[in-house]
Amino acid sequence: MRTLLTQLREVYLVQLRHALRGIQAVRQHDASARRLSGVQLDEAIETVRALDERHAARLEAVLGEFYLAYPPHERPAIAAHRDAVAAVVDECAAVVIAGGHVGVLTDCLHVCNVGASLGERPVIAWSSGAMAIAERVMVVDDHDLAGRPDEVLGPGIGVVRGVVPLPAAAGRLRSDDRNHLALLARRLAPRACVLLDEGDRVPFDRHGVPDLSRARVVAPDGMITPAAEAA
Repeated sequence: MRTLLTQLREVYLVQLRHALRGIQAVRQHDASARRLSGVQLDEAIETVRALDERHAARLEAVLGEFYLAYPPHERPAIAAHRDAVAAVVDECAAVVIAGGHVGVLTDCLHVCNVGASLGERPVIAWSSGAMAIAERVMVVDDHDLAGRPDEVLGPGIGVVRGVVPLPAAAGRLRSDDRNHLALLARRLAPRACVLLDEGDRVPFDRHGVPDLSRARVVAPDGMITPAAEAA
């Protein structure tokens, strides 16, 4: 499974780089489209968004097939870990999920079935933890030394819904580039692209619905604005 996921990611990144270059080419060709307007530019952006959605669907399909073939709860080693985690969570009044490598973190949360153990306990998460508790994990780093594009990493555990949190936004995002931010917001739609830096708070209720009234949300035009205004 891990080999197949790696191969899928490699092909996705090749396709993604070409599709993103297509957007840049359309912008350069038509100066009137520099604010992400125009039919041709919309089509180019939709190509990237569709690529993200197909990749996300393929990842979930591969994971689903793997877990169907090798049910974790039927494997003694995994079942023991799940029981141990559930026992710890059962004694907690709240659960805190901190940062780390977001890929490793989401894998552990899924394998240990943490989402099912939480019940209605309060959950506090930050950094990669905030990414992992959403429905989808998007890795964004505009200063990545390897030059990798912003990519869909895979599903989170879905504790909070309708948003894609982007922690450490001040250091990872080119926040002065409206075109870039608009592209990111449109790629993530209909989920809200929420920026998180030190001091930011986004509460959510027991159903996973976030309160975005004070959140910094990237609007489709690339402006960073309260969600109510972005809508």
